[in-house]
Amino acid sequence: MNKSYKILSYLCAGLLASFILFTACDKSDEDPKSTAVELLSFGPSPALRGGELKIIGNNLEKVSSVILPTNVSVSSFSTKTSELITLVIPEETVEGRIILKTAEGDVTSISMLTISEPIVLSSFSPQTIRPGEVLSIEGDYLNLIKSVSFSSNISVEATSFVSQSKETIEVRVPENAQSGPIAILNGDEMPIIVRSEMDLTVSLPQVSQFSPNPVKAGTMLTLEGSDLDLVKEVKFSGSAAVSEFVSQSLEKIELMVPSDAHDGSISLVAASLVEVSTSEELVMVVPEITEVSPNPVKNGEALTITGKDLDLVTSVSFGGGHEGTILDGATETEMSIQVPMEAIEDLVTLTTAADKTVTTTTILNLVQPSISALNPSDAKFGDEITIEGDHLDLVTSVIFSGGEEAAVNSASENTATVTVPVGATSGPITIVTTNGSQVISEIDLTILVSVNAIITDMPDMAAPGDLISIAGEKLDEI
Repeated sequence: MNKSYKILSYLCAGLLASFILFTACDKSDEDPKSTAVELLSFGPSPALRGGELKIIGNNLEKVSSVILPTNVSVSSFSTKTSELITLVIPEETVEGRIILKTAEGDVTSISMLTISEPIVLSSFSPQTIRPGEVLSIEGDYLNLIKSVSFSSNISVEATSFVSQSKETIEVRVPENAQSGPIAILNGDEMPIIVRSEMDLTVSLPQVSQFSPNPVKAGTMLTLEGSDLDLVKEVKFSGSAAVSEFVSQSLEKIELMVPSDAHDGSISLVAASLVEVSTSEELVMVVPEITEVSPNPVKNGEALTITGKDLDLVTSVSFGGGHEGTILDGATETEMSIQVPMEAIEDLVTLTTAADKTVTTTTILNLVQPSISALNPSDAKFGDEITIEGDHLDLVTSVIFSGGEEAAVNSASENTATVTVPVGATSGPITIVTTNGSQVISEIDLTILVSVNAIITDMPDMAAPGDLISIAGEKLDEI
């Protein structure tokens, strides 16, 4: 893994072409030669740290030291004559002006010395690492690096490095770092970015097994595997998730299974938000039904179901898709449900928060009302009759022979009252219950001739086939 970026290209023309030149003041041939220290040029620029810097001028033998930016003093020269000084550029040198120190004063360059900085990222170790552990990055000019970036744009600033030198950076891997290449940045406004050719593998939690399976909602599930201390959340199929655990270690997690957990794989969520799913699927426990009583049961009354794991049940559905009301006091082995008034005869279905269902093996029968007497059994339109029998509080309306239907005036366990509608004819009556079921009486109701109708006006004479008009009161009873 060797990848380097050379920030600046070097000047390859001759030495003089790489020098920075200065324009001196015009002097006549007659002027006496100056004794002042003069800096005419220096180079190369850009220059390499560790490379040679040449300074050309006059009276340079008077220079006691050269100050390179920033405040890097060099007094040991490779060459020192009146017209040339050569020196090795120290590693700590940065971009800036150079200063010649003399007994007569300082001479500062007008132009800037620039430094070529070939930042190199040669390797990192280890290649597989856990979040929180220290990653060692090897290379060159790493002292210039201001941040290390991990996949998913997670960065660590230089102020948080464990250590930093020209050849090595030690950095602690953030807990939310993801696997992928790493990058080092020098922090400039337009930064130099050097990326690794190989990926860093950040360890993720793994599950080798979990138990029990099947598991009951609300009970403890144990996950075993590796790096499980990195888990921040456990997701179940559906929308259930757990972030607070009974216990958590490197090799084990104990947690309570949510009531709305569904069958399916379990996902472990790391701080990096990367999810790791189990290959094995978790199966949720289903309630068991052993008995339903009473059967038949009356609409509106309580049905008792006994069995196993009934505390998982969140809803009970009756025939016609009507949901019953689960009464207080339900336990793991027994529960009571108020049968809906609209329920019809059918199987009963229990549903859990995990959308698991179990259905009775036999149809639930419903109590039907019975008719023992009609009082009176002879009536005219508008008369109220009383129906006698059992479970008549279930009756909502009465259908008379002839098809006319009337709502009951009142209904109780043993009686129901109804007004005979105009248009009813003699014959049996049919009572209609809250769930729409019908019971036909074995007793006939006799409709008496109406004595309420009164004719107040009609023609004295008419020919066969003529249309006549009759006026009066309660003529609809005729």
